[in-house]
Amino acid sequence: MKMSERKIKVELDELIKSAQQQPGIADLMFVYGQYDEMLRKSREYLEGVKPKVIISASSNSS
Repeated sequence: MKMSERKIKVELDELIKSAQQQPGIADLMFVYGQYDEMLRKSREYLEGVKPKVIISASSNSS
């Protein structure tokens, strides 16, 4: 990890810790994380239930 990347990560960690100390922010972050996970699982489910198109070409002539 480069020095600038490490510095950004440290600053981000400090920002998150500071935000979590604010009343209600930790709860909000938790709920948002659950919401994001639910959306991801919903997208995965919907991708799995899409109808599959099957193209069949037949050259059988009677």
